[in-house]
Amino acid sequence: MPAKSHLLKPGRISKIVIKPEVKGAVFSIPALAGPSDPTITGAAIEWCRLDVIGACQSFSLPAGAWTGLGTPAGAKGYKYKGAGTPEDPCRSVLVKDKVIKASCKRADLTGPIGTAGVGFEIEMGADRYCAESSAITAAQIKKNDESTWKAIKATAPGACPVPPTPLAGCGTDNQCIFVTSTASTGDLGGLAGADATCNARAQAAGLPGTYVAFLSTSSVDAPGRLGASAGPFARTDGVIVGSSVADLCDESLAAPIELDEFGVLRQSSVWTGSRGDCTRDGSTCSNWTDGTATSAASVGNSAYDTLIWVAGAGLTCDHPSPFYCVQEGS
Repeated sequence: MPAKSHLLKPGRISKIVIKPEVKGAVFSIPALAGPSDPTITGAAIEWCRLDVIGACQSFSLPAGAWTGLGTPAGAKGYKYKGAGTPEDPCRSVLVKDKVIKASCKRADLTGPIGTAGVGFEIEMGADRYCAESSAITAAQIKKNDESTWKAIKATAPGACPVPPTPLAGCGTDNQCIFVTSTASTGDLGGLAGADATCNARAQAAGLPGTYVAFLSTSSVDAPGRLGASAGPFARTDGVIVGSSVADLCDESLAAPIELDEFGVLRQSSVWTGSRGDCTRDGSTCSNWTDGTATSAASVGNSAYDTLIWVAGAGLTCDHPSPFYCVQEGS
């Protein structure tokens, strides 16, 4: 369903308005006295950040607070009226054939929120009413900081959004390696800033361990950041891409490093600052502190298992790109 507007204010309010995209179109609503009639079965409502594992807020909507609208009751939809308390935070939920609205005086989700966005669902018996405000649904993000996240004009998702779940494919008998789901200009805050991003992304995906960015600088070769005994290295789906540091950097991989921390396919240019053997080549956006078009850096491409994975081309530093992150060995 298309979300016309979507608002989260941490600790204060969660709101959404959903309307049909086509004028004159209507939503199917639960049948009166049917198996999904909320005045009989109650309902549940949920918001989830789609870029962080476990970042969901779910509220129950008991049957006694629902009222059927129209004559007979339920012919024109249903309305929920709650107390607006921490235990019953949703003051108003409206389900009609031309509009679905929810307003709850509570928001457990915090920002800023990544481009994966926010999913929403009301479950009424066997009926599910879903929306998603994200880059995929072309939502326009009007504000996105610690105090407010607001999106408008999202299209209907192809299916109900699925919150990310922890991956168990790497990190136990091997070291995780992934390409970041987020993209940045060449100003990554230096190696320290890039490492912080790697650890934030890994934590969001529930991956084990600590991480370093696979980046070279004018004085550091990327492999030197891993240690000589590191490996084997596995994508987040468990596929081994290299048995050792030397194997990673012999100008071919066992498989492309094309999955992000959530296991989502990400095929694009990737900041590296390296040659095909992973050593520094001096083109590093001023050691990852310059995000302007007057500077450049070497990039690889995550779609490839040849040397292009690490040294495909050059890119000016104003182009947002992801980078590789590697779990440190024990």
